[in-house]
Amino acid sequence: MQIDYQEEMDVIQHDPVTRKEMEDLKIKDLFMQKEEGKDT
Repeated sequence: MQIDYQEEMDVIQHDPVTRKEMEDLKIKDLFMQKEEGKDT
């Protein structure tokens, strides 16, 4: 599975419905950890 983490982060940050669904599924933190650990 290829995932664009930046695109997912944008959705999480700007779409409260998607954010809530991801929180309910306990997968939001997977994306948040990836973003926090990202080398910039």
